[in-house]
Amino acid sequence: MTDGVRHSFNLFADYFQFYLQDDDHAAGVDGDAWTPEAMTARVANGERFVAIGAARNLEVPVTVELADRSPEVDPGASHVVEADLVVSTGRVVVAGCTDEFERAARIPVEVGRYRVRVTYRLKSADDDGFGDYYDYIVELWPTTVSSPRRVLVQGPEPWAGGLQHDPSNELRTFCELGHATDLQRRRSEPTNRPHSYVPLQRVAGLRDLRLFRRSVSELSFVST
Repeated sequence: MTDGVRHSFNLFADYFQFYLQDDDHAAGVDGDAWTPEAMTARVANGERFVAIGAARNLEVPVTVELADRSPEVDPGASHVVEADLVVSTGRVVVAGCTDEFERAARIPVEVGRYRVRVTYRLKSADDDGFGDYYDYIVELWPTTVSSPRRVLVQGPEPWAGGLQHDPSNELRTFCELGHATDLQRRRSEPTNRPHSYVPLQRVAGLRDLRLFRRSVSELSFVST
């Protein structure tokens, strides 16, 4: 692993999230990981995926940096959280929620366990009703020790855009927005997949859609 190598992306954070995961369909994001604790942390994770909450459901700037060891925490960060990621394929997929899986970016890494640190750096406050503007910095370094998710710097709660913290709210979890059952129902496609799986490879083309209404009951999509 080369220390300091950076990869920059503009990801369409549809449904207020983007992902890092092992390059294997079976490693797909489990929406049940979006517990109330995960929503407060703004990160949900399983063994081979890390789902990162975004403040805006539009394109967001994401930097992924590879390191040899744990970096210093950014003193100007608005929110910082760490989680583990196991990579069995030697490639990390970086994708927006509804990006086509096969066309998503890949970052080559050594097989093994990694610690992932997600740093939210506030650029400017919400000025259009779609959430605050953040830079999202994701740092990965190898580790041999399994560790739970941990918040190093807790940002404001609730924060502008993205997360809702009322368990009774229809936006309680991102999985209820990003799951195949929801997306495919809107596209009148039958599915036998469990509700807790987000098959990125099954939602090709949705990157070209734009969300104009944020209310779940009034979600509207139009092609651009």
